[in-house]
Amino acid sequence: MVRHIKFGEGDYTVTERLIRQLLTDADPGVRLPRPSTRPISPPSSTPPPRPTSGSARWSTTPAAGYTTRAPPHSAIRRACPRTASR
Repeated sequence: MVRHIKFGEGDYTVTERLIRQLLTDADPGVRLPRPSTRPISPPSSTPPPRPTSGSARWSTTPAAGYTTRAPPHSAIRRACPRTASR
């Protein structure tokens, strides 16, 4: 049975109260810890930096000693016949 639905951030106090109510309904003799009195800070409006793999430094030219062509025995050539004709 669904008793409450909440989407997104916020209303943490309401959510905690509802969880406590469910726990008490399930076991009226349960001893729960006191609710947290620590203030809950809202999510930052600025998202954290995203990790990148250095795409700004990518190059379309092969590094020294490497080629862009697959060797004749490679699975790529067997799977893609048009690659073999190049």
